[in-house]
Amino acid sequence: MVAGGLVLGELYSDDERAGILGYATAGGGVTAMASVWISGWILDVAGWRDVFWQFTVGGVLALLVGLALKRSAGQAPESAAAAPVRLSSLAPAAPYVAGAALLMFLAASSSTQAPLSIKAAGVYSNGLMANLFAAQSLFTMVGSLSYGRVQGAIGRLPLALVGCLVLVAGCVFYAIGGSGPLYIAGASALGLGTGAVLPLLTDGLFARTPSAALGYAFGLFTSVSFMGGFASPFLMSPVRESVGLPRFFPVLAVITALVCAAFLLTAVRQSSQRRRAELTVAPALGAGE
Repeated sequence: MVAGGLVLGELYSDDERAGILGYATAGGGVTAMASVWISGWILDVAGWRDVFWQFTVGGVLALLVGLALKRSAGQAPESAAAAPVRLSSLAPAAPYVAGAALLMFLAASSSTQAPLSIKAAGVYSNGLMANLFAAQSLFTMVGSLSYGRVQGAIGRLPLALVGCLVLVAGCVFYAIGGSGPLYIAGASALGLGTGAVLPLLTDGLFARTPSAALGYAFGLFTSVSFMGGFASPFLMSPVRESVGLPRFFPVLAVITALVCAAFLLTAVRQSSQRRRAELTVAPALGAGE
């Protein structure tokens, strides 16, 4: 994942990268859903050992991509040995790394706690759970596929605001709960918000991090994303037991709103700093001419 993301960051410019990152995020969702269905079919037809043959497909694709990239590199000159990366050079990536961890933490919190809420409401069924999974996956792909076009139309900050509002709305739908359509609406909103915000964070990381530190920053970005999802059940289950199941999703909505507010304020501050820097540089360039 880290190598693939870095390749995309190096091959495409800022304008092109937004759409490509959206497609890559959506593609990951498609292959994840396909893998679940294919695994179930193989399990029924052949047995559990044969499920692992799917990994050979990924290995072959990785080999083909590696060969294609090697050919496209052509006779590019070899670069000098990379200098050690200073910790300070990772500072611009910090908001995006933290945002990825918190986004996956919150997404996992809703996914792991939703079945308990649905059972308590008395509307649990295998069909409803399948629809929740399908709706969240589908709208994650919709959010990712539309990222490049929407970001180009309204800009990163407005898109971040919309994505955050949709995430909070998903938690609110779950908090209201009580019926299958409301739970499906919550799953759809959470998927749509995640699909919009995740490529936004990745795009921002590539745009703001110095190229020398990008490999370290994106590796950290990917690692903490999985760490956020992994830590969620361990940290949020005590919260659920403390506040009670009926209050869990209202509390999660408040936490999501606070996290989104902190991220948006950080993004606004960074945008203001860049704008001031551009205004300071422009007169200096004019005087030099």
